[in-house]
Amino acid sequence: MKDFEVALARQRFPRGLRQPEGGYRFSGDSLLLASFARSFASGPGLDLGTGCGVVGLAYLLRHPDADLHVTGVDREPEMTRAARENARLLGYEDRFAVKLSDVADYDFQGNHFEFALCNPPFRPRHRGRVSPNSARASARFEGSDGLEPFAAAARVSLKDKAPLYLVHIPERLPEIVEVLRSNGLEPKRMRFVHGHAEAEARVVLLEARKNGKPGMSVEPPLVLYEGRSARSGVTASALAFCPYLQCNARGDEAKGGSGHGA
Repeated sequence: MKDFEVALARQRFPRGLRQPEGGYRFSGDSLLLASFARSFASGPGLDLGTGCGVVGLAYLLRHPDADLHVTGVDREPEMTRAARENARLLGYEDRFAVKLSDVADYDFQGNHFEFALCNPPFRPRHRGRVSPNSARASARFEGSDGLEPFAAAARVSLKDKAPLYLVHIPERLPEIVEVLRSNGLEPKRMRFVHGHAEAEARVVLLEARKNGKPGMSVEPPLVLYEGRSARSGVTASALAFCPYLQCNARGDEAKGGSGHGA
């Protein structure tokens, strides 16, 4: 890619990302997760269930001066192809490696990662209408082991006290905390995201630390829209938190469901 093409792709992000035809389309939850994750000056990170690579690539774009390298793992071939192409478009071929594997089967080669990002499927199996497209179904609905493979992958791959950053739905929070703790990942920081000020939270952003001590902070709620729909405009606080939501400022939100395939 030429320098001006890379610069343009970065300026337009997340518009222009490659996504499989007829497959899962990433949502704004991915962008929120990348903004919630704290910055690191250097080191390797993981993007578990990377999909088209949007979370890991957004994180790299948020920290352009850091010496960071991210490995994205996903089990869907068409998703990993899209993730590699997106890394190339953004000039991150050397900083974003994509591996085709189920997270439960991937060899993480020891606990040396500084952080992990995870936007897993949100819905339990057999709840809701399942898409005939296998990649889309995989992104929206959990496998038989639920969140466990993602938490286990973080446990074996992260350094001691290193964080896992996760986005999920609030209705499953008790279950999420139980799974994380059973894998030695202590919840430390949480933020609820609301569509508008009067609405119930639509997603929760969570930071857990490997072998962390008990004790969690709950940050102020994040409200996305001024009124009751995306067409009413994104709030200033949401744009300050996640500038990539500017693409939704006039209601042109990326279409699709929440969560990525493993």
